[in-house]
Amino acid sequence: MINVIIDTSGSMALLCKPDIVQSLCRELMLTENADCEFYKWDSEVSKLKFAQNGIEIKPEGKVRIASLCEFINDWSDRPARFILLTDGFVEGDKNDFTALLRDNQNIQFRVIGLGADCCKVRCGQLFPKMTADEEERYIFSPLELNAALESFNE
Repeated sequence: MINVIIDTSGSMALLCKPDIVQSLCRELMLTENADCEFYKWDSEVSKLKFAQNGIEIKPEGKVRIASLCEFINDWSDRPARFILLTDGFVEGDKNDFTALLRDNQNIQFRVIGLGADCCKVRCGQLFPKMTADEEERYIFSPLELNAALESFNE
């Protein structure tokens, strides 16, 4: 199971990001052996349904890093895989989140950075301190979705 978390903050409404999200979600739904559950992330993380016309999301407001921590922490007692679709503009102190990832080796977390304004540096701040080589293993562009999926098997 791959848990796909979609950043629905206001910055995700710009630069065709909703279309990119829809495209990536459709591709995930059609990918063989990629059983996915979809979640929207705003002030909380909540489950989404994939309908025939795609996923209904309305980007607005801000995302809370604390709500992402709470959601991921609920999975810390078992192996879990996550893909976050985001532009990297995340508010809040990321130290608790990086500690959660560092201390729970059974959690595999990947980021797909979206949009021309995607901030790879901010995306990288979600992970414990890494070298540039390690960063490339966890942060991907939308064109690298298959590489992100394959990285779960490494």
